[in-house]
Amino acid sequence: MQVSKINDANLNLEKSRIINVAYVGNFLNHGISNPLGGPGLTYLLSRIDNISKIDVICPYKNNKYDMDLNIQKVNILETYDYKKPLTMLRIIRKIYSHKYDLIIFNMNSTSFGEGNLSNFLGLITPLILKKIFKKNVVVIYHNSVITNDVEKLGYNSFYDKLRKVILKYIETSIFKNLNTFVTLQLYKNIIDKKIKKNNVKVIKWEYCDVIPTLLLNNLEEKSIELKFNNDLPRILLYGYWGPQKDLEFALNTLNELKKEGYNFNLVISGGINKHFKDYQKKFNEIIERYKGIINELKGYVEEKDIVDMFKTADLLLLPYSASGGLSGVLSQAIFFEISVIGIEFPEYIEEAKGHENVILVKRDDFKNAIRDFLDNFKPGKSKTINVKEKIEKSVKYLNDLIKSTV
Repeated sequence: MQVSKINDANLNLEKSRIINVAYVGNFLNHGISNPLGGPGLTYLLSRIDNISKIDVICPYKNNKYDMDLNIQKVNILETYDYKKPLTMLRIIRKIYSHKYDLIIFNMNSTSFGEGNLSNFLGLITPLILKKIFKKNVVVIYHNSVITNDVEKLGYNSFYDKLRKVILKYIETSIFKNLNTFVTLQLYKNIIDKKIKKNNVKVIKWEYCDVIPTLLLNNLEEKSIELKFNNDLPRILLYGYWGPQKDLEFALNTLNELKKEGYNFNLVISGGINKHFKDYQKKFNEIIERYKGIINELKGYVEEKDIVDMFKTADLLLLPYSASGGLSGVLSQAIFFEISVIGIEFPEYIEEAKGHENVILVKRDDFKNAIRDFLDNFKPGKSKTINVKEKIEKSVKYLNDLIKSTV
């Protein structure tokens, strides 16, 4: 994204008509699957003047959490139910009955729930709309089995391997037949090598994951003051925990630093990744083993509270043993410009490029990097995050992308 001064965030699509957009995918408080930055994307779209409305075609409301963004121009159309696979076909009916200029599917292989049939029908829906009904469909696809080593993420049963074969066929069809965007140049390069004729491009997915917490705190037009803690550094471990996040490696490393005489406050936040339900017992055992160095155990953090969690953190650790793709947690930390130390993977190297607050190291150097941070920590240091300017740059980038798509 080109860094330039922008006077007006509500940008015009030059020499373009007014357009209506449909967004299909999970949304904040609608569906139990990861929204994949969808709420942030729709907010950025709503800031473009030539887009008159955005219909969000999504799962029914999840009543567990009461969170509504109330974005202007955005209409929530609850359409399908994860547990009722045939309701995925309502997406086709809903889109067919409206005249949308652009239909955006934001998805991955598990976006339509945990059921195989629901995900199969959901994944082929954009293909049906394009090939049969000739709709202008764009897909933003996250974490393909073609680009990601799913075995390293813990999906290595016989059933997982069979599912991978089926997904590879569907994803290949999507990449060949639909205008598709992936979130990393790394992924496009892999797809280009494996699928010679494809319609895949790259979209810069910057800040989409952080926008909901900004909106819920009315911070989208303001600046945020960040200040290092005045006494001990506050270290944060945060995410949806599963075996590949390697929490035990991080805690063992921090425990060794404690034994060396280093002092810090440690906060662990986040729930268990629903795809690794059996990990809850292991997680509890790890927490019990290292409870002596843990100052706060927060569990699931509601979207509104994410901003406060980052505002009070001095260092975020990413101790992962495998990369699941573009990291939403890393994206949030980049936005708030807090220090990050993580294990290097090609995805994170690309995502963190140009951001000096992120240090990525080999696994063997993880402890040394944390030690260096603690040795050089300066209590009370502060900085200002210009939220409005960051959002304006993202709107301009998306505005230019839409002009080339519609």
